Amino acid sequence: MKKSIIITLVLTLTLTTLSVFALSFTDIEGHWSKRYVEKLVSTGVIQGYSDDTFRPENNTTRGEFIKMLAVITTGEDVGISNSGHWARSYESVAIEKGYILKSYENLDKPVTREEIAIMVSRAMDEVPSNLEDMKSYFTDLNRVDVEIKNHIAKVAGLGIIKGYNDKSFKPERQATRAEVSTILIRILDPTEREIPVIEKAEDFIEPVFRVEHNEKYGFRFILYLDNYEEYTDDYNIKAEFISNPELNIIEVRQWMTSNYIKYELNNWRVMGESFRNNEGEITQLARKYYTTRDHIDKITIYDGMQIDIKISIKKGDVIKEYYETVYVEYIADEDFD
Repeated sequence: MKKSIIITLVLTLTLTTLSVFALSFTDIEGHWSKRYVEKLVSTGVIQGYSDDTFRPENNTTRGEFIKMLAVITTGEDVGISNSGHWARSYESVAIEKGYILKSYENLDKPVTREEIAIMVSRAMDEVPSNLEDMKSYFTDLNRVDVEIKNHIAKVAGLGIIKGYNDKSFKPERQATRAEVSTILIRILDPTEREIPVIEKAEDFIEPVFRVEHNEKYGFRFILYLDNYEEYTDDYNIKAEFISNPELNIIEVRQWMTSNYIKYELNNWRVMGESFRNNEGEITQLARKYYTTRDHIDKITIYDGMQIDIKISIKKGDVIKEYYETVYVEYIADEDFD
């Protein structure tokens, strides 16, 4: 880091009045950020409010974030400005250190994730080993300037700022007090960082498929993953009948009742213990309940029928698709009821 970080317990924020040692906030119990909030409050860098709340979902202003970043990266609190906006003195520190290049016109405007990423990136000397991979990781940065994209990739690669489950970064989203607390703690404490794991295609286990035709168990065919024992719980799998989509939903009559239950077959499944205990069975075509009552008259299963199946296997960010053609070899006359 450009300056060694010094954590002090005597710092205060100008806009709040609650003691830094009052950690029993009434509104963070059960909140995902509780641990980070309490750790940051204990340093004195941020406070709660006089009504014993922290308000984790409230936005953070540019001025507030600049102050906190300047304090934790220099170990000094220069105090509020004597004239103009209270945070101009901290902004001057940030400009001097190179965190921002010029003054903001409006320091009371909520700070965005993009603005935070740029400031934090400039404050950090560390360069993540996965920087090149992170540059193409997020799906919503196509219109973002290359330099800004590199800043985002850097802080994300260091595990300081995370993206979302859909692989977006949402650069224009305003940052909450909870998010800012988490980011600052990850700057202060590298053990709190969450380094993203980017799966690469070369690390992917390739599947081996096997088809069985077995009248005994009432199936026209069963599609297996022959090397299922090689796969771990971090893989997911799903199969989809693409030539006959009516087969993706089945309707099964409950035992000794007149009720029917529908099941969707083309859902993601973890390739965990239950998958392995089932000897890697991916999907099948039942002899009787192979579709729904609505579709039973719309599809005819016949001997030698060709059925195309798409199998998707996912590990982390990598999804691979495979296609298998299966032929029906056994037909039995069965009524749906």
